[in-house]
Amino acid sequence: MLINPIQQIRGQRQRGWNGNRSVPPLNLAYVAALTPADWEIRIVDENGGQDAKSCAAFEPDLVGISSYTATIPRAYELAHHFRSLGIPVVIGGYHASVLPEEVTQYADVAFVGQAEGAWPRLLDDLGHGQLQPIYDGGTPPLDGLPLPRRDLYPHRYHFDAVLTSKGCPYRCEFCSVWKLYGRRYLLRPVDEVLDEIALIPARHFFFVDDNLTADPQRAIALCKGMVERQLKKRFAIQASLEMGQNEELLRWLHRAGCFLVFVGIESLQESTLQRLRKVANLKVGVAHFAELIARIQSHGMAVSAGIIFGNDEDTLATFHDLESFVARSGVDSPVYTILTPLPGTDLWQRLENEGRLVAQDLPDGYAYFDAHHVTYQPMRVSARELLAAKYHAVRRATSGSALLRGLWRTWRRTHSLLAAVASFQNNRWAAINARPLASDL
Repeated sequence: MLINPIQQIRGQRQRGWNGNRSVPPLNLAYVAALTPADWEIRIVDENGGQDAKSCAAFEPDLVGISSYTATIPRAYELAHHFRSLGIPVVIGGYHASVLPEEVTQYADVAFVGQAEGAWPRLLDDLGHGQLQPIYDGGTPPLDGLPLPRRDLYPHRYHFDAVLTSKGCPYRCEFCSVWKLYGRRYLLRPVDEVLDEIALIPARHFFFVDDNLTADPQRAIALCKGMVERQLKKRFAIQASLEMGQNEELLRWLHRAGCFLVFVGIESLQESTLQRLRKVANLKVGVAHFAELIARIQSHGMAVSAGIIFGNDEDTLATFHDLESFVARSGVDSPVYTILTPLPGTDLWQRLENEGRLVAQDLPDGYAYFDAHHVTYQPMRVSARELLAAKYHAVRRATSGSALLRGLWRTWRRTHSLLAAVASFQNNRWAAINARPLASDL
């Protein structure tokens, strides 16, 4: 049984950003593809409404759980449940990769790194009764990856998911991605990606790459291939804002079917961007952010923008300025988050050295490391003020009237109904995700 656990806070299952059923757990589909054919496999996605404890009709010989930090308390709860039944449990994912010794206190095995590097060996050891406490899959090249077992998804998702790369060449202070991959940017051969896309029955999908356009020429080649093969798909991506400077890239993305781009704005203060080591945004220049957003939209793509509240230089006035920028620049779906020091990141290390981490009652407290709660001591505002500023920014951006205005404005900017509807749905998810925070104010 391969499990994608849901985030739980105070025993309540979370929804919205951390619990949506729109994109499938592609990582588990890859683990399934690496599993020998004589294994019967069940993928359980708690974010899609399932409860792993309730799947009594399936009696597994092994349970594998993929978890990030905010879901690790639930992963440990599930590990306890299945181990009490005599079933060995493996926990992998980001949290296990950075804190494997902690994970082995709650599971039989902590899996570090990428499944393709050690999963077959783990299964072989299990068969010989020689299961080890830690397996390290490393960061092997992505050539020749097996096709993910999409046939095992537990239900139909709104979008499919496709991987073309892992890692990111940048090294932002708050980011866990480059830490996990050692700043390596691993690439799948473009032809292998195109072959996979051609086999996907779904018309809409999401490229799960952390930065699809980090290599612009490769991204162009991928889009050209989609056009030349007449794949006729529609997709969303994550990228750096600097992609807006490349007209050729924008044209090919639009021709290939891209309808939405998520970019990390993070801050409007250069001193903050320098502290965060947001090199791509510094190269663009804050003064050009709005211009590049408009340029992306002019090529038929909506812009979803990640914005961080709670940087060391931030004051209450900073939050007001960020909201004003979102309105003025025409960001289609703002993703307001709170600075979150994930274990293993440089941000965690700095705040720990400064004595500013306020993580309590671990491991249960890890559930709050979700970019929506305050897990450190801010510099210029109180934790309560920070949480309230973020909460009210989301509510103002996602009120009923704001949702309808946004739908209309995105359609006017992009001339794409799909882009407008996707942004509308993103904003609805943001509103749902903000609801539990009201009780914390």
